[in-house]
Amino acid sequence: MRVQPSIGTCQYCQLFAHPGFSIPLGMSCRMASRLKMFTGILCSAIAVIVILLLAVRLPDSDGKKIYALGLSAVESGDWSAVSRCADELAALPDYAAQAAMLSGFERKARGRLEQALLDFSKANQHPDTREDSYQQGGAVCYDLKHYQDCIRLLRQVLAWNPDRLDAHKILAAAYYDIGAMGLAISSLEQVVRLSPKDHKPHYMWATILLESERFSDALAEFRTAAELAPPETAMADEIRAAWGNCLIRLRRYEEALEVMTPAHDTAEIQALRSQSLFSLRRFEESQACAEDSIRQQPEQIEAALILAQLYDRSGEQQQGITLLRRLLSGHSAELRLHQRLGELLAATGQTEESLIHRNLAGEIAELRRQFSDAHQQAAVDPDNAELRLKLAQLAEKLGKTDLAQGWYQAALGLSPGNKTIQEQWQQFQSRHFQSSPAVPKNYSQPNASYNEPPPVEF
Repeated sequence: MRVQPSIGTCQYCQLFAHPGFSIPLGMSCRMASRLKMFTGILCSAIAVIVILLLAVRLPDSDGKKIYALGLSAVESGDWSAVSRCADELAALPDYAAQAAMLSGFERKARGRLEQALLDFSKANQHPDTREDSYQQGGAVCYDLKHYQDCIRLLRQVLAWNPDRLDAHKILAAAYYDIGAMGLAISSLEQVVRLSPKDHKPHYMWATILLESERFSDALAEFRTAAELAPPETAMADEIRAAWGNCLIRLRRYEEALEVMTPAHDTAEIQALRSQSLFSLRRFEESQACAEDSIRQQPEQIEAALILAQLYDRSGEQQQGITLLRRLLSGHSAELRLHQRLGELLAATGQTEESLIHRNLAGEIAELRRQFSDAHQQAAVDPDNAELRLKLAQLAEKLGKTDLAQGWYQAALGLSPGNKTIQEQWQQFQSRHFQSSPAVPKNYSQPNASYNEPPPVEF
């Protein structure tokens, strides 16, 4: 016979009593208490086991899965998913580094570079994220024009992993930006080794050789770049224009026309064709190409210079003078415009104005000589910030504002704490831009720091 106990006589009975539960006849409250205690101990043991399983096994497998999903979302550009994965990893033990990496990717994609650099730096001690942390930190430093730290971080990446392609690519670009052309070529050699079907390193290599006036050496790289580039694209046209220009500098005009044949009739291509045709004394074709180039791009200097020569040949010097004066209004430091205008003015008896332009041409030629000398020094002195400052100042005097800005950033990137460079940069900004951005922050700050890596042998 079973009886339902009365509720309210004992707290233990109250705990156990519910519909469908009864205490066998004769069981005292003390016995019920012991049953409750046994059940509680059993439940506690089960809870401890579950907690241990969650702490030891599940986060490891789940954390790796979440990080993999986050990296996949980075590849696809799903930044909301990346952010969610970062938040989930931050809640797991031992996954702070992976969470920081995903947060860094998300902030970098949204243009929050300083915060991204801080995030990446938080992952630089974990063995699973250390290499990627340095790689991404170097990439962000490159975007910020912090060349000194960019080079240091990427050199360390390559010390750990000599075949890391993205490190070689960014390092080549950084060396190019600071004018260390020999080191840039060394990095490009590695890019070509690791990615032989990519046209971009060959094109960059050829451009460096062209700028260094090593025209014959550049031809092979231009040919390879043109063969690898996607046909019928703007990039293919750009490569063939540079290749044609290189051949023109070698006075190989027929070959220049041949390599530019597959290209579209862009303003640059037409100007270069006009140069080649003029040198081959095919004057009517040359004029047609030059006029088409000017129609597309009224400020096309190469085409204007050829047209001015053609006007001179046909006795229409005044047309040439008008054209060159128009271009000089926007390119006052362009050496060849002053030279050609001076010649046309002299030919028409305007000797005083001709002398003015010839004197200006002499001054500009001297500035160009100084720039060329400094550029050659920079190629073999990659750490000299003051030399980059000199190049920036000379480029500005030559009217090359974009080029000057690049050299100022190179100088700052190599010596961010240099007061003279900072002041010159601010003055440059105030001269050329309405709103003057602040001097870039020193990225070697305690809150976003990478330990100094061991010496790297190269």
